Amino acid sequence: MNFLQKISKTIPACLVCLLGIFLSASTCFSQTFNFRTYSVEEGLAQSQVLSVFQARSGLMWFGTNSGGASSFDGVKFTNYTEKNGLVSNIVYTICDDKKGNILFGTYGGLSVYNGFTFHNYTDSTGLPHKRIYKIIRDNQDGIWIATAKGVCRFDGKKIIPFQENKILNESSVFSIYADSKGRIWFGTLTSGAIVFDGHSFKQYSDKDGLSHDFVRSIIEEADGSILVATNNGLNKITNGVVDRSFQGPSGNQISFAGSTVDKNGNIWFAAGAGATNTMEKIIPGILRKTDWVPQPCSPSAATGKETSGSERLEMVSAS
Repeated sequence: MNFLQKISKTIPACLVCLLGIFLSASTCFSQTFNFRTYSVEEGLAQSQVLSVFQARSGLMWFGTNSGGASSFDGVKFTNYTEKNGLVSNIVYTICDDKKGNILFGTYGGLSVYNGFTFHNYTDSTGLPHKRIYKIIRDNQDGIWIATAKGVCRFDGKKIIPFQENKILNESSVFSIYADSKGRIWFGTLTSGAIVFDGHSFKQYSDKDGLSHDFVRSIIEEADGSILVATNNGLNKITNGVVDRSFQGPSGNQISFAGSTVDKNGNIWFAAGAGATNTMEKIIPGILRKTDWVPQPCSPSAATGKETSGSERLEMVSAS
């Protein structure tokens, strides 16, 4: 059995949830789902998982809150910390580039791992801010980096400033998303969502109908509509207009966080209302709440470290 067969058998591709900072559960959604729990006892670097990424090689990567990063080959974990060259042990986001290098966005800067050594970048070597919340690879294999103060790009060797928009330059940028049209969406901490089409920018804020200006996650539906997950509700942008907002049950404030698309095109969001976190599902265009019973979790994006009730990593798959 080769590596990809082994890992696909061990970690089914149906759904790997972003847990840790956003999710922590003691029971599964329903009898339809199976859970496999991994913790420090199984080799995970640290119990609070802030990011999950699957590289093109099939290898799973996990960023933790002060434990560094872990890779998982379907059998065992391998851990990487500041002692190995990682710039910080708080890892918010992980991505890979077209050459297969692994990029870690951390509390202290960018680390690029080539499989042997780390090369680090900080605010003293070109980053607009050392704290990196999100890294993505766009449709042309370009690398975009969201920091606590503005956005930049990375060409594999050096940081490239991106100072085309005054609002972005001064914003703490929490998320980035590249849609099917090649547009880049930026979710900010206080200025809503901003989209760049390669020539011009457009901002969506509470003045334009957005339910909150703290944008945690952005994702695209099959019809091209954009879903913007905020600290108080989920918004749908169609043809450049915020045309629908989803709120919590009975109008309760609900904070939407990480998102992913499963093999059937359903969109899943990590979400929470107060001290209760849930998984929310869009099928298609309809918000449905699953039977998720979590522990309390209170992410603090602005301060760097996360306060969370997470004690483990959960892997979810369809039975």
